[in-house]
Amino acid sequence: MLDKQTHTLIAQRLNQAEKQREQIRAVSLDYPNITIEDAYAVQREWVNIKIAEGRTLKGHKIGLTSKAMQASSQISEPDYGALLDDMFFHDGGDIPHRPFYRPAY
Repeated sequence: MLDKQTHTLIAQRLNQAEKQREQIRAVSLDYPNITIEDAYAVQREWVNIKIAEGRTLKGHKIGLTSKAMQASSQISEPDYGALLDDMFFHDGGDIPHRPFYRPAY
């Protein structure tokens, strides 16, 4: 398992990529021995960064619940994650496209 400092470094790197809307190299290429436990530790660090930036934790989600999706992702159980306040949109409200759009050059 990676150490806490590395978890924090990876979370900061992912957060910066999100802010700049830039794709980065897959974490698993830089850390080929990364584990599921490491990934969840990085996620916790990322949530802490987001909360420090003013986001609010609103809930949790479960993904990859079907065996077919698990098989396609080479895992054997569902995954889970955090839902922050900026991930929700009101019914009938406008959804800004800018945070989700980055033109390819």
